[in-house]
Amino acid sequence: MNRWIKIAGNVLTVLAVGFVIWKLASQHIDYSALLSRQAIVPLLVIVVAQTLIVIANGLPWTLLVSAITDTKISFRQTCPVYLKSNLMKYIPGNIFQYVGRNEFAARYDVSHIKIASATIVDVALNVLSGFIISLLFFRSYIFDVVAHNRFVAIGAVICAAGLLALLVVIYAKRQWVKGVASRYSYLLSGRSIVTILECLAYYLFVLFAGGVLFALVVYWLLGEPFQLSSSLILVSAYTLAWLVGFITPGAPAGIGIKEAVMIGAVSATVASPAAITLAMVVTRIIMTIADVLAFLAIPLITRAGKQPVSSDSHQAESTDAQ
Repeated sequence: MNRWIKIAGNVLTVLAVGFVIWKLASQHIDYSALLSRQAIVPLLVIVVAQTLIVIANGLPWTLLVSAITDTKISFRQTCPVYLKSNLMKYIPGNIFQYVGRNEFAARYDVSHIKIASATIVDVALNVLSGFIISLLFFRSYIFDVVAHNRFVAIGAVICAAGLLALLVVIYAKRQWVKGVASRYSYLLSGRSIVTILECLAYYLFVLFAGGVLFALVVYWLLGEPFQLSSSLILVSAYTLAWLVGFITPGAPAGIGIKEAVMIGAVSATVASPAAITLAMVVTRIIMTIADVLAFLAIPLITRAGKQPVSSDSHQAESTDAQ
């Protein structure tokens, strides 16, 4: 099974690279304009910053995997799988980047369920962080959309009905639920809770930084000086657009969804629709290049070689301490 999982991961990686090339070629952008003498330096700075963010995004998942599996796992072990699966988000379906992470379980003979649990917690923290930042400076817009959009109201009713049905099922199957909860009690251990809070703080910082990078792209394209008030609005709006694209099923890397939300949210107040559209396209190109560069950086990050995952590492450390 592990052998087939590795083969499937390699096939999906090849498909992901193909989709990235196709997306870049289908943008119909004059890339020579982005490589002009005036644009090349700020563009390179933003690309490098975004690449570092993509690579560093594997750190929270590494911490979660280490805490949930109760093993000492290094970033060098997780980063090949994480950065490889990250590229799979360009494959239609919007799930392969998460399924691909379970290749780590196949590589190091770790529980697939625990790796999947770490991924689920990681995704939940991403969503929660995006929601918090979106509310910081964009509350009025969000509340206005929720109040005047009937589809949101219908969705809220459906979610409430689903939650009620889930509670009824949990009560009816409470003995079974109690048994399952006891098996996954490690998710509520002290170490896991501390790790979850650390990862939440990290994602809040990184998503805010990503919004700042987008604001810099907007002002760079407009040729205007940086403005704090407008930038904070752009940060929250961009995070909201990312969040909607992130949770929309079937949209590869949120393509099309993020752009539509961004244009509807701030094009009438901060900048013109044309400027926002151009900034989103340029940001999309930067992020795609950053994803590819992060993938190509795997050999550099793992140069020190692989280390075996040892479930006895914590026990050995505690024995030495005693």
